[in-house]
Amino acid sequence: MSRFEHEREVRFARLVREADLAWALAEATKPHLNTVERSHVYVAIGVGETFAAIKYLIALAAGKRIALPAELVQLCQRWLDVHIGQEDERYLRRHIEQVLIPYALRSKPEQD
Repeated sequence: MSRFEHEREVRFARLVREADLAWALAEATKPHLNTVERSHVYVAIGVGETFAAIKYLIALAAGKRIALPAELVQLCQRWLDVHIGQEDERYLRRHIEQVLIPYALRSKPEQD
């Protein structure tokens, strides 16, 4: 496999994971979104603008104080680690650390 083919596969794999995160965020926030917000998100994801959709959903979830599952918030943090140094990275990290983490839904411990 050539270097070009390998790089293309890595980029494709990252995009697929990014799309999975975008859809997971869309599903988790869906009950809190109005029709226009949902349409905006679905269209963005559908046309491949997954970064924009994730950015929008993180900001929206923080602004509306939506409690997301802790695992999903952790995925957002890991996704953002790939984007260190990008223009929106600090803005999104602030939303995650200052709002989404404190509001994250914790799994209830199982009872015997």
